[in-house]
Amino acid sequence: MSEGFSSIGSSVTADEVTLTKSSSNVLSIKTGTEGDLLLANSEGVFSPLTLGASGKVPQSDGSTLSYQNMNWMLVGEYELESNSTTFELDALDLASDGMYLIFYQLQNVNPQAPNIYADLNQDTTSGNYKTQKILLYNTNITTSIVDNLLEAVGGFTTYTAFGKFLIRPLINGYVRMEGDFQRYEINAVSYEMQLRFTDYAAASANITNFRIRASIASSLLAGSKMMLFKMM
Repeated sequence: MSEGFSSIGSSVTADEVTLTKSSSNVLSIKTGTEGDLLLANSEGVFSPLTLGASGKVPQSDGSTLSYQNMNWMLVGEYELESNSTTFELDALDLASDGMYLIFYQLQNVNPQAPNIYADLNQDTTSGNYKTQKILLYNTNITTSIVDNLLEAVGGFTTYTAFGKFLIRPLINGYVRMEGDFQRYEINAVSYEMQLRFTDYAAASANITNFRIRASIASSLLAGSKMMLFKMM
C-alpha cells in the first residue's frame, strides 16, 4: 500500500476500492467484466492494469501531448531490462482506443547485424503487409515497396535507432501504420532516415499487440525503450 494512505485492512472484498490520501490524491482500482483489474488515472478514467515489457505497471497518470492536431494520453513507458529478441506492447485494444502513437529507441551492438521487423498482432506473414518506404541514406534518396521489414541492418553493426509509429483503425479491410525510422552508426559518419506508410491486411478487425522483432536472438539490447500513447 502506498505510504500515506489510510489502512483498509488485510483483506477487502468489493467491486471497486478507492484509497484517498487527499482530495487531489485518490487511487481507485476495480474489476473489469472479464475479471481483470482496472486502474483509474487522475481524471477518473479506468484502463486495464497490465504489466509492460519491463514487468512494471504502465503509468496512467493522465500525461498528455499534442500531435497532428490531436491530444494523446500516455498509457505507459517501457524499457527492456535484459537483451531480447522481441520488444512488445500487449493488451492493446485499437477498436476501443481509436489510435495509438508509439515512440521507440532501440539499442543494438550485435556484430551479426540482424534484420528488424515491426509486427502487428504478432503476425509474421510478410504478405499481409504492404509498405511504401522513402529512404534517405547520407546523400541518397530511394523509394520502394516492402513488407513488415523495418530495417535490414546490413553493414551497420553498432547503432542506435529511434522513431515513432501512428496506428490507425481498420478502414476498407486494412489497418494503416505510419511512421519513421532513424538510425546512426556510433563513432561513424553514417545516417539513415525512413518514412513509412504501411497497409496491414488484418485477420482481425482489432489490433491487440505491437512488437519490434529482431531476426537474431537477444540482439535488442537492455535499455531499449518505448512510450505508448492513445488518442483522447
